[in-house]
Amino acid sequence: VKIPTESWTLKYIARVANPLLTSAEAMKNDLSVSADTDTKAGKVTIENYKGKDSGDTADSLRRTVLSPVIIGTGAKVTAQSIAEGEKVSANSRILLLTNDKDQVMPDMYDWSKKEVEQLANWFGIKVTYEGSGNKVLTQSIETSTNVKKGQTLTVKMGN
Repeated sequence: VKIPTESWTLKYIARVANPLLTSAEAMKNDLSVSADTDTKAGKVTIENYKGKDSGDTADSLRRTVLSPVIIGTGAKVTAQSIAEGEKVSANSRILLLTNDKDQVMPDMYDWSKKEVEQLANWFGIKVTYEGSGNKVLTQSIETSTNVKKGQTLTVKMGN
C-alpha cells in the first residue's frame, strides 16, 4: 500500500474517490439481486419448481443465494421441500426431488431433522434417530447407495 504524500485536500479526495464511485456505479447493474429476493429482510420467496429442468433450477436458486440439493439424476423436478410462496432466509437449503427411477441416498451431513423426514417421506423409508442434536452427523445408508421402500435409515444427530 502506497502512503499518499499529498495532504488530504478535497481535490485529492475527489481525485481518488470519484473514479472509485464511477466504477461502483457501473458494477451496480451486474450485482443486482434477483426479483424474488427481499434484500431488506434477507428473505427469498420460493417459486414452484415442479416440472422444471433440475440443472437450470439449481443454477437459478444459487443465484438467489439458496442452497439447492438435487435428489436423483433425473432431468425434471418432481417435488420440492419448501412450498411455493414461502419466504426463507438466504443460504437456506431446499431439497429438489427429480424424476429419476432409482432412489439414491444423498449425503445428509448437516441436514435438519425436518429435511431428513422430507426425504424419508419421498423415499418411503423409516428413520430412527440417535443423539440429541439438531443436525445430522452420520447416516447408516451410505451416500450414493440405492434405497428400497421400507428400508430403515438410522441417523446420528448432534450439533
